Amino acid sequence: MGDRLADKYPSLLHASLDSARAVNAIVTSEGSLTYGELDVETRRMMAGWHFDTTRPVMLHAQSTLRGFIALHALNRLGINVVLSRCAVSELTPEWVSEQGFDQWVCPHTWESMCADNDGQMAVASLELDWRWRWEDTQFLIASSGTTGIPKWIPITTRQLTLSAFGSATRLGHLPGDVWLNVLAPGYTGWLAAIGRCAFYGTTVINEPFSVELVNQYLSQSNVTQISLVPTMLSKLVNHEPSHLNTVRSILVGGGPLRSELYRQSRSLGLNVLPSWGLTEAGSQVATQTFHATSDGFDVGYPMPFVKVDVTDEHLSLDGPLVNAPLVTHDRGRIDDEGRVFVHGRSDDVINTGGIKVDPKRIEGIYGGLDGARCVTALAMPDNEWGQQISLAIEVDFTKLEACLDSLHQMRSKAAKHHRFQTLYWIDRTPRCPMGKVQRRLLRLAFLELNQLMRPQTANEELGQ
Repeated sequence: MGDRLADKYPSLLHASLDSARAVNAIVTSEGSLTYGELDVETRRMMAGWHFDTTRPVMLHAQSTLRGFIALHALNRLGINVVLSRCAVSELTPEWVSEQGFDQWVCPHTWESMCADNDGQMAVASLELDWRWRWEDTQFLIASSGTTGIPKWIPITTRQLTLSAFGSATRLGHLPGDVWLNVLAPGYTGWLAAIGRCAFYGTTVINEPFSVELVNQYLSQSNVTQISLVPTMLSKLVNHEPSHLNTVRSILVGGGPLRSELYRQSRSLGLNVLPSWGLTEAGSQVATQTFHATSDGFDVGYPMPFVKVDVTDEHLSLDGPLVNAPLVTHDRGRIDDEGRVFVHGRSDDVINTGGIKVDPKRIEGIYGGLDGARCVTALAMPDNEWGQQISLAIEVDFTKLEACLDSLHQMRSKAAKHHRFQTLYWIDRTPRCPMGKVQRRLLRLAFLELNQLMRPQTANEELGQ
């Protein structure tokens, strides 16, 4: 029974090659390809490949035409696609081996590369499209690596299919939809947009993010859906936000969406839909509905095919959208109406003198500083209290004096357990490609800095 066609599922492209052959599958600044043209190009690329199709193949994730063709070519062959986010120059045999793999696609020539040629076989003659089983792994995606040690997370046929279907029930699906995908390549949100459009037979525009490029596409193309992280939305809202008015759904995830930015976007008539997702769930887990009456603090209702619960103050998942029951690192709650609230990651909590302090709460208190572009609260070691609250403030140094005045007033009014003890001024806040502040990187940098010089305490810095 295991070899019967009835036990297998088609590639992402299968349905669209029949029903949407003349529709644009992909648009980039390099050009575009219809689904019919993509069929030809994937076959042409596969004709020169020699892979062991039973072992994973690493692909450098990128928003280019050739990268898009390679992704679908590997998928059509039933090969586990390992999406690499390293720099092209780092994709060496040694690096691939360190990650536990031995086959990859060369990002310069798009040829097959193997550490060991024994047992390799030409793939051009293999059966196309009907290669996957329901529980087979299709993609391997690296976690964000907040612990410093990324792990490879499998995305199965089941997850990719149910995620696409569930997303369509929440965001809607029309034959003429165009999804503008400006998320960082190789992350689950980036892959999800590509996968959904392939399932639906609609168009995905793959481009690196810039305000100018997004506004260009919004003004010249019939974009109906767009995926953003909060920092991208903030930049767009503060620069000709009217271009976003025609977009049916603006999906915002990858990090917490500030309630002020949410309310500002909604006041401009933008269909902003806060979303919470995980790589382990193949992307979306909860997303607001179009007509939500919300203040922006929640991420809406769970998607179909996943049950969200609370276990020891952490959000937990079960159902066919995840490969196994999962307790996440995200703290949160579910209200009486079933809406999901995400309160931040448990490993970000600051435990000072036995009192657990949410860094988001601290950032909310000091976030309105004059001249401050970003305020990040960190847990730093303290001999007496275990941990102390430290602030890293990205500041416009021409406005430093005004910022200090505001900081003095805010700290004096804050509750005692919300007052920071040390302060660091920085000119740029490190973020990952998805826009998340890299707290761990900041903390490690400051720990090393503290070995060289004693940081200023809050009292010294404020002159109290």
